[in-house]
Amino acid sequence: MEGKWFEAGCLGNIDFLHDAVRGDGAILQKLHSLGTTNTPLHLASMFRHAEFVIEYISLSSISTYQLSQLNQDGYSPLHLASANGHLEIVQFLLEFGKHKSALEELCMKKDRRKNFSSFYRDYW
Repeated sequence: MEGKWFEAGCLGNIDFLHDAVRGDGAILQKLHSLGTTNTPLHLASMFRHAEFVIEYISLSSISTYQLSQLNQDGYSPLHLASANGHLEIVQFLLEFGKHKSALEELCMKKDRRKNFSSFYRDYW
């Protein structure tokens, strides 16, 4: 299965992405839990597949931690897109990361009794 994901990220195969998510709604989260390897997001960012990057992120409940996940060489999807001059992907990742980070920070706020906010409980 990982080989198919490698190919999908390299080629920007959105049809494969949709089929896989339809078959297993948690597949994108599972891919990010594999550790320090290239995810499809790394590969699509490297090979200028902006549509794939945008669709991949919109289909998953990716966190800012996962968005900045480093591959075996120590590069995040943002590093790879930037190093290869893929401005559209860089702009999207920065914009998405900014909003996601602010939302996560808001959700992690605790009240006076050190309980997470109701927004945290409802959202997460």
